[in-house]
Amino acid sequence: MQVMEDEKIINFKGIILYMSDREILKNPCYINDQIIEFYFRFLTFTYEEQDILFVSPAVSFLLANSDFVGVKNTAESLKLVDKKLIFFTINNTVNNEEISTDTEECTQWSLLVYYKTLHVFVHHDSVKGLNHSDAKKLYDTVKEFVGDDDKPSMTLKQPKKIRKNGLGNNFDKGSTTTKVDDDEEAVYIEFFTPQQTNVYDCGLYVMKIAAVICEWYLSRKASDDKYCLWYKVVRNQVLQCYVENQMRSDILEFVDLLNDNDCVIS
Repeated sequence: MQVMEDEKIINFKGIILYMSDREILKNPCYINDQIIEFYFRFLTFTYEEQDILFVSPAVSFLLANSDFVGVKNTAESLKLVDKKLIFFTINNTVNNEEISTDTEECTQWSLLVYYKTLHVFVHHDSVKGLNHSDAKKLYDTVKEFVGDDDKPSMTLKQPKKIRKNGLGNNFDKGSTTTKVDDDEEAVYIEFFTPQQTNVYDCGLYVMKIAAVICEWYLSRKASDDKYCLWYKVVRNQVLQCYVENQMRSDILEFVDLLNDNDCVIS
């Protein structure tokens, strides 16, 4: 039996989506890495901020599973040290092979965010605790490649005071912080995250939380409110009813709009 070729539908800033990706959005099933990368690319070119970086799922996996030299080279090519807000994806798959969209075989997506102002890594997992070890693995790998040792920020000079103000507020009771001995080492936090009610929408939560945090950052980067975290906006704007019942359709509508316009956006 001849296998039909997967039809290409759009090319958005170098990210190609195929008919199979559209079917994933159309049906209640697991979101793949290509759709997440497409959404991250959309956010990148929507905001066009040089200090924000969305790291693709493939590169996030590479960072978590490379040796020191590989991580150093990748971190330098991404200019992690220059970025103030960095989004990484976490997936608890054991390899980087294409992940099945079968809900019985899928693995979990979560989001790890580095916020330079507080020199902190914040982990959002819509199935609480499931990706903790995988997120910590990436944190341990990249923590020494963020921040700027040559030109220390106010945060790095006075981390105790600012972290106490910024990290001590707006925590839900379930949030946990990893303590560090070196005040200049980035902190790791498991932070409040709305919990999914099915087994396949974790990728949608990753995308929605990333978009909300990005908006929060842009609205506060010039104010004193930047010395806190985004608990309230995640709680108020990442709504289970929207993420699980509407967001998939909204992304599909956008993809179809691009397809109708024969989109090849470079």
